Amino acid sequence: IVEKRIRKTSPFAKQMNFIQDKLVKKYNSMTKPEVMELSTKTLNEFKELVASKKVLPSVSLIKRYISLNGKYGVKDKAKKLAEAMKRAISKGNVGKGDKYIRLYNDMLSNLNAFVKNKAQKTLNIEQAELNGLSGLAGIPIDSTETKEEQLKTSEAKILSSMEFKEMRFQTLGFKGKWLALIGDPSKGFSAMVFGRPKMGKSFLCIDFAGYLARNHGTVLYVAKEEGLDFTLQEKLKAKDVAHPNLYVTESIPENLEGYDFIFLDSVNKLDLSTDDLETLKKTYPEITFVQIFQTTKMGAHKGKNDAPHNVDVVIEVPERGKAIQYGRFNQGGQMDIFSQDQDQAAGLSGKKSIKSDFKDKILYDILSPDGFTIRMPSDPLFKSKEAGIEYYNEWKKRFEAQGYYSSSYGRIPLDELDNECSWEEVKRSDANGWLGFRQR
Repeated sequence: IVEKRIRKTSPFAKQMNFIQDKLVKKYNSMTKPEVMELSTKTLNEFKELVASKKVLPSVSLIKRYISLNGKYGVKDKAKKLAEAMKRAISKGNVGKGDKYIRLYNDMLSNLNAFVKNKAQKTLNIEQAELNGLSGLAGIPIDSTETKEEQLKTSEAKILSSMEFKEMRFQTLGFKGKWLALIGDPSKGFSAMVFGRPKMGKSFLCIDFAGYLARNHGTVLYVAKEEGLDFTLQEKLKAKDVAHPNLYVTESIPENLEGYDFIFLDSVNKLDLSTDDLETLKKTYPEITFVQIFQTTKMGAHKGKNDAPHNVDVVIEVPERGKAIQYGRFNQGGQMDIFSQDQDQAAGLSGKKSIKSDFKDKILYDILSPDGFTIRMPSDPLFKSKEAGIEYYNEWKKRFEAQGYYSSSYGRIPLDELDNECSWEEVKRSDANGWLGFRQR
């Protein structure tokens, strides 16, 4: 009645007012829980009324169509719905006489286009169409709320600091090296991992997937980057993570229900946008998605810069075998990815051990697309990559007015400059002899 879906002119206005009056009267007189009973006459009258109102077949299909809006992984459901709609027409259940036939045909056309378009990951219904369909199908949507109701539901709960201090939150109970790296997150946390090729990020994620499968639930590892080949098999063997709760695949299944953790290796190879990742999270809020990103030559993750802001845990692999975590649960956590025995399994044989690599005092330089340092002659080498990136960002601003970097190979757009510049590692003992360009 309040939402104006039942009006005074409605053929059911009498019955609705009767129900309302009886409920209000009973509620006001109740002092303890009571059983509500209808007289036989009233019950039979309502049963006859309900039986007389047959729902159109088109309306039930409209409800199924609306339920798919904006959800990820519903291609199979969309295909089955389109087939059901076609069957309803062929059997004569829905025909030209149906008052919703025009909308019905538009829905069927939209479904067919969605199923055929492999690049389209979600079924998107225009808001105006959604409003109309929801009204026809009798499904309330958010817009039916009054402004006052929307304000009430949007108001944040206010707690005293003392009350909040005593609250207890349920966490997953991470232990060992994963507790030291990540902390102890809650169910449904989100994470991203990025690092340059061959530094160990996939090895790290395989190890993490195995830990989660052994201790915390069912895991799906989507290995689009490597595929289901020998190298992935070797990593599974090297970390000894094969487990009944760990599954591997090359592509994202349409239905992700039943998994607690899903690794996306990599987001770039899977061609997932920020919106796609947000849709996945909204569709499956209880699932933890571990997003693995490729990087530019500068070491920054590929894709939009808002990715780290949309997750709880950010893990960088800045150099071979070293993982650093910047997330909200354990800021600054670190972990060694490989043991000496695992270097060979990871394709790193013949290189010095991780421990000796960390003991070496390494300084960093950044080379322009032409192969020369971006530093001024008086500026020292960078003590960390963070310092180098900060310097690089300031250096890059010099070219914003013209909109490009002019190299000996031609003009390079600024949004592509990250991929054209590169890191150079210099031992502290060799710093005085470093000339600022790579000698050929």
